Amino acid sequence: MLKDILMQGLTILIQLVVLFVMGALFNYLDKKIGDEKIKKYYDLAKKAVQAAEQYFGAGKGVEKKAWVTSYLKQKFGDKLSPVDIDLLLESAVHEMNLFLKDKGLEK
Repeated sequence: MLKDILMQGLTILIQLVVLFVMGALFNYLDKKIGDEKIKKYYDLAKKAVQAAEQYFGAGKGVEKKAWVTSYLKQKFGDKLSPVDIDLLLESAVHEMNLFLKDKGLEK
């Protein structure tokens, strides 16, 4: 029982930290490229991550990341730096993993 309470507390703490980090990321990107463009870029990053997951399947993280990075670089060109693209990609992956975990589909 105590172990369950501690695990729930730790899970909540981790989720709060993730929310804080994602908020900081979006504030940074908002200052850099504007709120409307961030949403557009982030939505495209999420779709690319989902497509890579569908195409490559589980357990091929390196290949998926390389494909999504290449795709986003092609789409965004010089509008975003490689670091910004990586931040969008990692945020999209994190959101997808939280969704899968919430739905009980996490492997």
